[in-house]
Amino acid sequence: MVTSFNCYVLGDSYDTFSINIYNEKSGRYIVLDNIKYDLNTFKVGNIKDFICHSIGVSIICKMKFWKINIKKKEINVSTEEDIVQKLHGEEMELEEPFEVYFQDELGNKNFIASNIHIIVQPPSPITIGKRKKVKIERQEEDKDVKLSYTPRQRGIGGTMFLTTEGDRVGNYEGIDLNSPDICSREQTIQKLVKKIYKAGFLLVRSPPMSGKTSLGQLLEQHLVKDSDIRVIRISCLWMGNPSGSWTYEEEFQRLMGITWEKFHEECFHIKTIFIIDGVQMLYVPSGEPMSASRHNGNVFWETIKRCQQVGNLFIVAFAAYGYKGAWDYSSTTCTIDVSPFAISSENMWGIEDVRFTKDEYKDYFLRFCRTHLGKIKDENDVKYLQKYVYNTTDGHPGLVAFFMNNIKNHFFPQLKYDDTLTFERIFLYLKSYRFMNAVNNRRWGSTVRPTIPPQDFKSFLRSTFTKMNAETIRNSYSVGKDRRPLERAWQIEFYRAATQVLPPDAFISPDVGTHWGSKGYLDFFVHDGWNWAIEDICKEWAIIDIRCPDLRSDEPEYSDRHWINVYFQENWKSVIIDDKDEKVEVELTGEYS
Repeated sequence: MVTSFNCYVLGDSYDTFSINIYNEKSGRYIVLDNIKYDLNTFKVGNIKDFICHSIGVSIICKMKFWKINIKKKEINVSTEEDIVQKLHGEEMELEEPFEVYFQDELGNKNFIASNIHIIVQPPSPITIGKRKKVKIERQEEDKDVKLSYTPRQRGIGGTMFLTTEGDRVGNYEGIDLNSPDICSREQTIQKLVKKIYKAGFLLVRSPPMSGKTSLGQLLEQHLVKDSDIRVIRISCLWMGNPSGSWTYEEEFQRLMGITWEKFHEECFHIKTIFIIDGVQMLYVPSGEPMSASRHNGNVFWETIKRCQQVGNLFIVAFAAYGYKGAWDYSSTTCTIDVSPFAISSENMWGIEDVRFTKDEYKDYFLRFCRTHLGKIKDENDVKYLQKYVYNTTDGHPGLVAFFMNNIKNHFFPQLKYDDTLTFERIFLYLKSYRFMNAVNNRRWGSTVRPTIPPQDFKSFLRSTFTKMNAETIRNSYSVGKDRRPLERAWQIEFYRAATQVLPPDAFISPDVGTHWGSKGYLDFFVHDGWNWAIEDICKEWAIIDIRCPDLRSDEPEYSDRHWINVYFQENWKSVIIDDKDEKVEVELTGEYS
């Protein structure tokens, strides 16, 4: 159900704006300029911001808002005194919640939706014309007043791109902010905002479909409520095909109507938060200078130092894969795209930061069930499903949404004729081949593979340890009574890293002693599926003695030429690979994409 309040702006050219209040099961909310507000937090000042952006008036100009209830044709006033005496207007304070003034009207069956309910009184008569220009009568002389910066435009993200987001069936790139089952993710957003203001620039990296785009939308929705800042959100996907010949500057100007350089200059006049998605499209081939950035993206990367030092510009960049973990350490020829310079960990977020918190997940799950899965009558079934989906997805936002939407779509036709839905039925579906096939056909992520594989056995070992993640081993729960990581902990991480070193048609098999008739354990065997490139690997073997940092041996033992000692250094940040020929220290720099 929708309740509409009409807002009338006085001026030479009168205009009316509608404030629509949507009443859903999840609560009442308002949508203005593609931004969703909960009714209980919506303030009169939010209406002012919307009108200022719509008619091109600076947000710092003074306006008065009056509550009335009268037909439009009966309005014939020009002064504040007329509004009070003739229309019995009640002045509305900008800081007050909207619902304070309209408690009686909300839900009233006798409410007249065609009346004017709010009159807006500008400081002087306004001619509503172009957004960027408004004529204000001052001292009997007309003057053109322009904003000192380009305000948010009417398209998505505050750009000129007139389209919609997240409202297509089966689409997991972004969300429909008007959907009743949307979780605002306040815990993550608040944490993200604090990080942005502290860092100046933040790169958020995670796999595809992990919630980056939706997080950018929710961040914009949260920030745009503050009239003291300008919030612009752009996606590189709006600029063109990744393999196209477009340039960043050209497409930015098309989307915003101003140049990238002009956008920078305007930040001296207004604090600006710039949200950009898909920034991996502006990476460089690793080993190349910043000037080699895809689509001339170097103009974007050159801005980062400014954000980290001084100024009114703050940037949040969302990227899939890329940076550091994508390097090919086995050769001097680098082929993977990476960010054009080293970004400190203080300026990065990963998949751990993007995941749902438990509270956010619970909010989203229960909203979804109330809206789409009301046929689940047993509260225990709801609890079982809630726990199962969370444990299975580990709070991965895209995967959670995929699970819930597939449950809804699968059972919707059946629920037309069946009044109940149980956890048992849902569980059987989630274990079915049909569902697993649907999961496999989605791009949740991928293993980063080198174009040029290791050329010899030592190169393979060093590259594998390089791609191992120190934090994973350090924080593993797979430990013995002495709290040291068990052998299995490093074996699992070694296997993961090795898959990134080997090409797609070469396979590493764990625990293959039985296959070879060995009485002992044979941890890994690399199958030679790429004869001309890695044939040395399958012909060589090694016994690798891995030792914890506090179990150093001054005299390494070499039982034969195949024996290799690996010493992990403090906090597992690096290893020393020691054989009869040489001793090499390798830093563990691998990341989870």
